[in-house]
Amino acid sequence: GFDPGQVNSWHEYLDSLTCNAERNILIISLTQQSYGATLILVDRTEHAEQLSDMMKRREIDHILAHGKLSKKDRSEAMGRIKTSKVTIGTSSLLGEGLDVASWGTLIMGSPISSEIKLLQNIGRIVRSAPGKEKAVVFDLKDRCAFSGASFNKRFEIYRKNKIWVEFVRNKKAAMSSNKAA
Repeated sequence: GFDPGQVNSWHEYLDSLTCNAERNILIISLTQQSYGATLILVDRTEHAEQLSDMMKRREIDHILAHGKLSKKDRSEAMGRIKTSKVTIGTSSLLGEGLDVASWGTLIMGSPISSEIKLLQNIGRIVRSAPGKEKAVVFDLKDRCAFSGASFNKRFEIYRKNKIWVEFVRNKKAAMSSNKAA
């Protein structure tokens, strides 16, 4: 439901969603109703930092992981990811080559149009683990042409790969639903 207003490029769209408090609060609220440990993937380091700061203010325990962390801080974060309830990170750092079977929910904080990246990101949460029965993806669709075009590409990827999709049309419904949006 986020409307970025007049944006003229993908870059401007990502800028607008990165710092939108209402959209970021929605992302944080989705972590409270997630299935298993939650992975929040975003495109930009600034977005990861923004979400982390908001979670700190709400005293929500989480791990922040992105490539701009110092080597020591990144190593510490990577060591704690497997036991964390919520991980916030950039898709460039956490999108591939990492096996955390406890992740059961993916919140896509930034849109993705690439089939390879989308399937890699979903692959982060579909790993089997004892007691894990399902995986849930929250795929946010904003109210702008850039978001709509990107979502249409993702929807075709979901359809092609027989990934079940449930649509939730507004924030209140999304916040009360325990299913993928």
